[in-house]
Amino acid sequence: MSSTVSDADTRAADYETVERRYNIAVNLESWELLAMHSIASDESIPRVRLRMLKSLAGLVGTDTPPASPSSSTSRRAPQ
Repeated sequence: MSSTVSDADTRAADYETVERRYNIAVNLESWELLAMHSIASDESIPRVRLRMLKSLAGLVGTDTPPASPSSSTSRRAPQ
């Protein structure tokens, strides 16, 4: 049985998925890495952890950006 281009693409996608999930699992095991991601994305650690768990489970795309503060409820200081 000869391999085709689509077989190579499938293997590459499978490898990318395994590599992405491995990196997420490593980040989830380390409080320091979660904290760094939290600071970088300006999100709480539980929110980062939930996003990573969803991505690990394949429930959300990895290219989904975190919600920006402007798209959520307005947080203005009282006047």
